[in-house]
Amino acid sequence: MYKFYTLSDKNNNIRYVGVTCKTLEERLKGHLRNAVREQQSNHRCCWIRKCISEGYKPIIKEILSPEINTWEDACREEKRLISFYRSIGLELVNTTDGGDGLNNPTEEVRSKISASLKEIYKSPEYSQKLSVRMKKLWTDDAFREKMSKRRMDEETRTRIALARRGKYKHTNEWRLMMSEKMKNRIFSEEHRHKLSIAQLGKPGRIKSQEEKEKMSQIMRGRRISEETRTKMSMSARLVKHKPHSEETKAKMSAAHKLRSSSDEIRKKMSERQTALWRDPVYRKSMIKSQLRR
Repeated sequence: MYKFYTLSDKNNNIRYVGVTCKTLEERLKGHLRNAVREQQSNHRCCWIRKCISEGYKPIIKEILSPEINTWEDACREEKRLISFYRSIGLELVNTTDGGDGLNNPTEEVRSKISASLKEIYKSPEYSQKLSVRMKKLWTDDAFREKMSKRRMDEETRTRIALARRGKYKHTNEWRLMMSEKMKNRIFSEEHRHKLSIAQLGKPGRIKSQEEKEKMSQIMRGRRISEETRTKMSMSARLVKHKPHSEETKAKMSAAHKLRSSSDEIRKKMSERQTALWRDPVYRKSMIKSQLRR
């Protein structure tokens, strides 16, 4: 059940209206933590720090209200209470009209929040603290399981994609730096296995013609080891792909005929298949594949 409360100064002047499902003692501790330990810079926290500097803590009192059990109803009631107290001339330190978090903040509040967050994110100390905190969180199995179940619906994904499109453009210097960083990155076998399992059965992203041409140029002339070829072959057989269209089948057939028309290519293909079949792991996977069919 949700309860509503006020924070008052030492003269019993109401300065803040809020809603919580915790006890009043726990909620007051939360406000004090935000103001003192975390040094948040909103109007409420500045007022609380002023109270503490004058030698007292804000006074918290419950507002008598009908029983409310849903967050939506609680938000509506909080808005009503804030509107009422402001209508009778009280100078509240609420930065919004109430409701779910920052509901309808003023332009001044939006600008201050934006500027404050930009400064925070620029700080190397904050980045380091955030990195340590997130690494610690991801070592917790319960947190990992919780995050793995979070899935955004297609409407939300589309809305986020449209909002970000064209907004973030990486410089060539940044792209080169990330490219070099990823080239030197070595994944453990366990991590590779997890990535492989996570991608099984997922449809690939549709690439533009420009992306396809870039990938073709990158892959052209690239030498792939026999071990990698074997892994790719085994992986491809485990994944259920959508059936190819007749046009795709015709293109693949023509490309295969063109490749196999050369004596040199036929010889290479023969040597490759012979080497593959000498591998007991490959033979076992092929036998299992045939049995499944």
